[in-house]
Amino acid sequence: MPAEPTPDLPGTGALAGHRITACAADWDAGYRAFKLKIGRGNLWMPADEGFARDLDVVRAVRDAYPDARLLVDMNDGYSPEQTLRFLDAIQDCDLYWIEEPFAEDVEGLTLVREHLTRTGSRVLVADGESDPDVERVLDLAEAGLLDVLLMDVLSFGVTAWRRIMPRVREIGVLASPHAWGHPLETLYAAQLAAGLGTIPVVEAVPGLTEGVDATGYTLRDGAITLPSDPGFGLHLGG
Repeated sequence: MPAEPTPDLPGTGALAGHRITACAADWDAGYRAFKLKIGRGNLWMPADEGFARDLDVVRAVRDAYPDARLLVDMNDGYSPEQTLRFLDAIQDCDLYWIEEPFAEDVEGLTLVREHLTRTGSRVLVADGESDPDVERVLDLAEAGLLDVLLMDVLSFGVTAWRRIMPRVREIGVLASPHAWGHPLETLYAAQLAAGLGTIPVVEAVPGLTEGVDATGYTLRDGAITLPSDPGFGLHLGG
């Protein structure tokens, strides 16, 4: 599930075509889920214009790929009120999750949860990626305010994920270890998913790692097949 390329700057134009071209390449590569980076009004564009552009991107991708699983990453660029506006505006787009809408906040997340419940929405709320207080993130999940936990597969670590996964399952939420930045992170996250379960989506970083042979991993129709060799099936010198 590759992340969307860097958001367009004001005035670049050809937005929908650029995004659909990127998604087409990913679909041909075997991906069946797209994560779209939004929050343009927080950094790259005036607030209202950026919000409208975010909606345009989501709709363009949904229209072009009605069968894809669609996720959005807000990178803490929305307020709770903007998040509710966004959810109302794309309620017919069948989003799988919203990620990091704003910095973890009980009051704001409560507003989002109440809105999702009131509207009967199935959208999941994912958080915990960016330098999290892990106990706080777990407490928010236990309070019913988060659905998916995102601690990074490297900075948080494989051992730490193994340690907390029983509690994640006990709470009844999901996990998807953050894996952006290095191609090997995707493979580690996939191994966690296979070994621990409770991980429905693996974030993908397309690319190769010099000196590492990872050809034992294959992606087809949205499913990644893992090698059975020791050492995560990774061979040095590839």
